[in-house]
Amino acid sequence: MSTAFRTHCYTAISIIAFCLCLFTALTACASTPISTGTTTAPIATATATGTTAITNVPTIGVTAIPSTPGIAPTMILSPTPIPGGGPHSQQVLLADRVLLINNVSRGAGMDASSVTIRLTMTLKNTSAKTITNVATYYSLFGSEGDVFGLPPNTNGSFFGAIAANGSRSGTIAFQVPLGADTTLRLLYRPDVARETVFVPIHD
Repeated sequence: MSTAFRTHCYTAISIIAFCLCLFTALTACASTPISTGTTTAPIATATATGTTAITNVPTIGVTAIPSTPGIAPTMILSPTPIPGGGPHSQQVLLADRVLLINNVSRGAGMDASSVTIRLTMTLKNTSAKTITNVATYYSLFGSEGDVFGLPPNTNGSFFGAIAANGSRSGTIAFQVPLGADTTLRLLYRPDVARETVFVPIHD
């Protein structure tokens, strides 16, 4: 075998070996996942043979936004009587208004299983702008957590807009089941959340 022939053989073998190494390197790179900052999750796909193949597909994480906490009602533990008022009267001083409970009384309910709780009230606007007063601002809470609102379509002179430094007075009546009327609290929840209060009712 001549020297030239041996040289050609060694050259051909070297080229073949280089190609094999290059092919192996490219195959390894293609099978390595590239990190993109997302995670991968398996997804099932059906194959022609009826078996299930699992492949990885990117998924994007979702960050939950915490909800904004509400403002808890102010609990009136020691009612303030209205100066010169009756034994059941009390006043609640708020930032831009004064809630006055002039009197509390009870009477027969709409049926034998209920009682009517009447609150004679005044709402004074102490601010320089108009405030509102609607029936949905008022509800009674029983000792077991039962809630009693005013009857639908409740209206009267007590409700409506109150001009700056003005006031409205009237009587509101709740229907409360017998047995739930022993310990009651008035929840006043106006459109200004920080003015929400729980007031104990004494009759």
